[in-house]
Amino acid sequence: MTFNYSFTIDAIMLLAVISRVGAFTFSFTFYNSNQISKTHQALFVFAISLLLLPTLPKNWMSVDLLNNLDMWKLTFILMSEMLLGLTISLLVMIFTEIFLFAGFILDRDIGFAMAQVVDPGGGNSSTVLAGILLQIFTVMLLITDTHLDVIRIAAISLETLGPGAFIISGDIAEIMVEASSKIFYMGIQIAFPVFAVILMTNVGMGLMARVGEDFPVLMLSFPIRILLGFLILGSLFPIIVEASKIVASDIIDYLAYFANIAMLF
Repeated sequence: MTFNYSFTIDAIMLLAVISRVGAFTFSFTFYNSNQISKTHQALFVFAISLLLLPTLPKNWMSVDLLNNLDMWKLTFILMSEMLLGLTISLLVMIFTEIFLFAGFILDRDIGFAMAQVVDPGGGNSSTVLAGILLQIFTVMLLITDTHLDVIRIAAISLETLGPGAFIISGDIAEIMVEASSKIFYMGIQIAFPVFAVILMTNVGMGLMARVGEDFPVLMLSFPIRILLGFLILGSLFPIIVEASKIVASDIIDYLAYFANIAMLF
């Protein structure tokens, strides 16, 4: 099947732009939230795509591609854009897990591991402190204008990355492995002060239980762990904010790399 209608060219280009913009925006929870109706999300992507359509380079779609475009080639272009969106979603999910992992360690040491909270926006459940750390990270994404940088990269990618040009390569696989390793060492770095203090407290409580058998160690351990945990966690707030900024910067750098943008923000 070959498209012979002149208006089809603009429609196909608009469809490709919508796929590109949607691939970048729907990977983030503040764009893809259950509290925002799907209609408004679709209108948001459609409006941005319409604004970007006149700015497309003249050679964004080659003449040979347009003249010989059929259903198979169109499907390949859309699948390539969907693959870009899945890759970005996986990357954002990996960096989100840094704070979920750190929060899980904190909840386990303080004593909140069995408590669960539900995010009404994303519909996901997590432990208490993991949810708090994730909310702090989301707020820092907005404060640092990461949500605007994502749209900028999506717009610039229309000049640096043609339709259907994104493919999974060995470099991207290495990037995913490298990003996955940050879940453990950054998560442990965030939670380590509380982990160390609670560990020393547990050792001290164990020694007290051995020395004084009538000492109510079990009854006192819970409030002591909670009190110490929150005191240390409060002092760590600037570090958590700085870690959120670093992660937000890494996300932008990786997105720019996916879009073949040499000059980063």
